[in-house]
Amino acid sequence: MQIGDIMDKKTEFNQALLSLVEYATVNGNIISMQTVHEYFKDIITDEAMYDAIYNYLSENQITIQGYQKPDTIIAEGEPLQEEFTPEKAIDTEKANMFLDMYYDDVNNLVKTDEELLLTLAEAAITNDKAAVDKLTEAFLPNVIKISEEFENSGMKKSDLISEGNLGLFEAILSLSEIPSDITMYFEDIIRNTMNNAIQNEIGALRTASHITQRANAVSDATTELAEKLGREATLEELCRHLSLPEDEVREILKISLDALNSTGNE
Repeated sequence: MQIGDIMDKKTEFNQALLSLVEYATVNGNIISMQTVHEYFKDIITDEAMYDAIYNYLSENQITIQGYQKPDTIIAEGEPLQEEFTPEKAIDTEKANMFLDMYYDDVNNLVKTDEELLLTLAEAAITNDKAAVDKLTEAFLPNVIKISEEFENSGMKKSDLISEGNLGLFEAILSLSEIPSDITMYFEDIIRNTMNNAIQNEIGALRTASHITQRANAVSDATTELAEKLGREATLEELCRHLSLPEDEVREILKISLDALNSTGNE
C-alpha cells in the first residue's frame, strides 16, 4: 500500500460518512445497520470500527435501527469525566475513527528490513520518487511509536503524527548521504519535529494568553476612565493610565475590534 493510498482511504471514508448522514437526513434521521454496512463494506475491515460510526451517527441525532448503544456504568466514588458538548463529542469520535483507520493501514504495511532501508535511502538521494514513498512508508510505524512518548504534552495525537510524518518526509527529501544508523537518524528527526511543534503550540498559547490579559486590561481601563472623566478617554490618556506605549495599545484595540466584528458576523 502506498502512502497516498492511506490518505485516499481517509478521504473515501470521509465522503462515505457524509453521504450516509445526507441519506439519513432525507429518511427522517432513521437508518438501518445494514445500510451503514453497505456504505462502508469496501472501506472498513475491522468490525469494531462500526461501533464508532454508530456513536458518531447517534451524536448527530440519527437513529440506527437494530443498534443499542452500550450503557456507561460509573462505579461508586469514581470521578465524573469532563462534560463534552455534542460538538466536542462528534469531533472527538470522528478524530478517533480516522486515527483507528490510519493505525490499521499503517500496521498492514509490509515491514522493511535494514538492507532494503539502505537501498531505498540510496535511491532516495537520487530523487527516485518511488524510493522516497517506500522509505516514508517504512518509517510511518516509527512515527506512531514516537508520538506515544508525547501523549501527555497536551497536543492532539493526530497533530503529533502529522507533524512527525511531515518532518520524516522533509528529512528523506533532503537526504544527501547514508546515515551510519538510518533508523536512529530518522527517529531523532521525527522526535525533534514533534518536540518543536509542541513548543511552538505552547508559545502560541502563551502569546494568546498575554494578548487576552492586555486586552482585558485595556477594556477595564477604558471603562474606568469613562466613568472618571464622564467621557470616552483619548488614546493618549489610555496609554498614560496603563503605562503602555501608544503602538501597543492601538494594536490591542485593533485586535479587540477585529474579534468583535468577527463575532458579530457569525
